Amino acid sequence: MATNKKDVTSYEDAFALLSRGLKATSAVKVGGMWDFVRDIWSLSFDQPKLFNAWHVGKMCDDVERAIDEGLNYVSVVPRTHFKSTIIGHAFPVWRALKMGRDVNFLYLSYSDTMAKYHISEINKEVVKEVDRNPVLSQWMTNKNASSEYTFRYDINGEYTVEIIRGGVFSFKRGLHVNGGMIADDILRDPDSGLNLANLSKVENQFLTEAIFIPNPGVPTVVVGTPQTPSDLLAVLENDERFFQRRMPALDPEPDRRVLFPERYSEEDLLKIQRAKPKAFDSEFLLKPAFSDEAYFDASDILSCEDDSLENHAP
Repeated sequence: MATNKKDVTSYEDAFALLSRGLKATSAVKVGGMWDFVRDIWSLSFDQPKLFNAWHVGKMCDDVERAIDEGLNYVSVVPRTHFKSTIIGHAFPVWRALKMGRDVNFLYLSYSDTMAKYHISEINKEVVKEVDRNPVLSQWMTNKNASSEYTFRYDINGEYTVEIIRGGVFSFKRGLHVNGGMIADDILRDPDSGLNLANLSKVENQFLTEAIFIPNPGVPTVVVGTPQTPSDLLAVLENDERFFQRRMPALDPEPDRRVLFPERYSEEDLLKIQRAKPKAFDSEFLLKPAFSDEAYFDASDILSCEDDSLENHAP
């Protein structure tokens, strides 16, 4: 049978047509936040089964509970326990897909440099560097692929999600967002150490300026590590606008000894504690860092004593 050249399609064109057809019919269905994190977000990571962990589900359920009750949310969780990965990075993507309309967020950190780092990480988690997330890639198209520090994605050609970044002292005044605000480690600059004067300034800036960036009824989620017994995290614990959850690495709640046994066994944690007790108290047991820095342990004092010295009456 003779074939008209106009009816011939190359492999490349055929694949492009098929891809567009598949993408057009791929409806966005994300379910609850833990469903999204466990079944979709986890696919961008080398060990997706870690997202089945109990505390991951707890954080996700907390976020949904807070939103349902018209509250903001504070997550105080140990380092390397996915707090930024879940609350900082996955939350805005899940919420944008769930809302299904043009939406924007603010990612607030102590400095713009820290916020840029988090935006870069979210881009990697959505795109997974070379191999895109097999589910998210069907829904999300990067509109600023040339910049790793810009997050702006088209969703199924129907709406756009954008995550704006800023430092706690440098975000644009008058800015408002309709999706949410993520405040991630805004208490200190990790390169500059603990500064008590700055902690007070951060608290004032957050409670008088940043908290009003989300439109009324739009949630703020806060992620951090305690610095002093009276820092912003402690203040928010008593703020009726916020629901807070603290989960230390050991004994996070009655009848549960280890928070994240899939990554740290009790033996592992106790080894870390023996090696660096002060850092462990702050980073894993969530005790304010300043509490350890402000006082000497008995062992520290005894190590400075000189037994050869004698007391002489005046």
